[in-house]
Amino acid sequence: MKNTIAIIGAGNMGTALCKGLLESLPELSVAITDRHAERLKQFSAIRTSTDPKEIVENADHVLIAVKPQSFDAICEELHDLLRGKLVISIMAGKTLKTLSEKTGSRRVVRTMPNLGAQVKKGMTAWIASSDVTASEKESVRMIFQAVGREIQMKDESDIERFSVIVGCGPAYFFRLCSVLAQEAQELGFSFAESKRMAEETLIASGRLLELGSKTSDEWVQAVASKGGVTEAALQYLAESDTDVVMKQAIQKSLLRSRELNS
Repeated sequence: MKNTIAIIGAGNMGTALCKGLLESLPELSVAITDRHAERLKQFSAIRTSTDPKEIVENADHVLIAVKPQSFDAICEELHDLLRGKLVISIMAGKTLKTLSEKTGSRRVVRTMPNLGAQVKKGMTAWIASSDVTASEKESVRMIFQAVGREIQMKDESDIERFSVIVGCGPAYFFRLCSVLAQEAQELGFSFAESKRMAEETLIASGRLLELGSKTSDEWVQAVASKGGVTEAALQYLAESDTDVVMKQAIQKSLLRSRELNS
């Protein structure tokens, strides 16, 4: 991959992608722009600018990592520069049609990375417009493999369904961690002890899923001895229709995702 990539936006995801590319693809020419100069100080080894035109002009690929509400202003400023480039968006809700119309480029890619990209354990879904070439699709794969794993979607609606599981999923995990820590405090442990107990328990459980051969359901059975304390808790969760509530919450997020598409 010998292309030059310009990243617009040095927020959490833009920063994660920039650092991942620099570590995994050192031969790649990367530049990053952000209106906030202090965000760019961490990138002393590469080209940076608070003026996006300076960064985008000579780039082959442009990765837009700004908030969706900033998209129109970016396009108004850079429209003429974006027209002939491969444009990759990580913005939620922006369809391929909108990306092409606003940027003036027929070669656009819509993606949905998740929080794991910050620790190079991300999962990114993506779909490209019909004008994106095979070699450009390979470049997209390499970009997101630099921060984890990637999967090409067959239909744009797949991005929405992906987002409510993989995009929202970390929040469900963190919510559970918070509940465990709060209950530990109720049981008499200090804040620091409770925080560590909850975090280490979930981190280790995730590691077991990653390295072990068991499925999630098989791990549940491995932990829950018949007639034991874990089984009692699981039985209460089942009687309280916790699975149903969780599924309903995911459906609510899917509905909102579709409402936000533009």
